[in-house]
Amino acid sequence: YRDFWQHHFPMIWLCLAPLIGALKPSVSVYAISRCLSILLLIFISLTGWKIAQKVWKDKAKLTVYLLLFFNGVIIWEFCYMRPDLFMLFFLLCGIYFLLKMLEGPGVYSLLTGMMFSFAASFTNKQLLLIILPVVIIFLERKENKVLKLSLYFIGLIIGFSPLALYLATNNIIKEFVYSVFIFNSRYTGLSQQFPLVIGIIAGLGWYLLNKDYHRHKDLKHLVLMGKQEILLFA
Repeated sequence: YRDFWQHHFPMIWLCLAPLIGALKPSVSVYAISRCLSILLLIFISLTGWKIAQKVWKDKAKLTVYLLLFFNGVIIWEFCYMRPDLFMLFFLLCGIYFLLKMLEGPGVYSLLTGMMFSFAASFTNKQLLLIILPVVIIFLERKENKVLKLSLYFIGLIIGFSPLALYLATNNIIKEFVYSVFIFNSRYTGLSQQFPLVIGIIAGLGWYLLNKDYHRHKDLKHLVLMGKQEILLFA
């Protein structure tokens, strides 16, 4: 944040720096980056399918999932090396562990916190999603809420540690806060127009998840519904 201007989180550069540094200066870096994007796409698709199976069980249809996942409006986003790819992978891992937490021991709370903070370390819009597991834990009808919350916040601290350590050791915390938060909030007016098809899919998805939650009182549907609403708001 001193040598060049940047108003995003630096995690993608920290992850790519060893790879780029190991390569000779060449246009091949673009091809290698594209291969890495494809690899992330595979991980993201597999994690998303695991979530679908966890929530809908036998009703989850692979053909329907693939039809939606490889929608032409969405898939082009995976053709570029962006922080969103890393963010999405860790976010889906966090959602998966959050779903596991609803039916398993508290250790999944720790993993959920780590994955959510890893995701938020790549894009600042994910910071709002940190509140989702807290809400879900409070809604659970179990007695070990304090333990799960404690493990979750410990996981958040662990996940944010690499970014915090980088900022502290380079003495750029002040520049980071200004560039990412103050500048963005005061001087940058950002707007994004979503294609109509994405709006339709999001609205229909919210309706179905809300319907399933009220029908079965299953927090798994509420997890996905809360994630979708926070992402759209962000």
